Amino acid sequence: MAMPKRFDLKEDLAFETWANSNQMDMRQCPESGRFFCPETHAARFAWLASIDYCREQVSVENDDLSKTESAGV
Repeated sequence: MAMPKRFDLKEDLAFETWANSNQMDMRQCPESGRFFCPETHAARFAWLASIDYCREQVSVENDDLSKTESAGV
């Protein structure tokens, strides 16, 4: 399974679905795209940070696995 990319359609939809299910205010500034509600804005950036963290961890684990396999361990 591939890790999601930031701001791709699936990832955007997943955040919107989660935020709507938690009754978050999804109104955005049409110019900047920033959420008007500070809580929604913070949740979006936390969401993106978690994706970045997970991508990094998967990358590190894959690198470690590749090193182990190439060493014949």
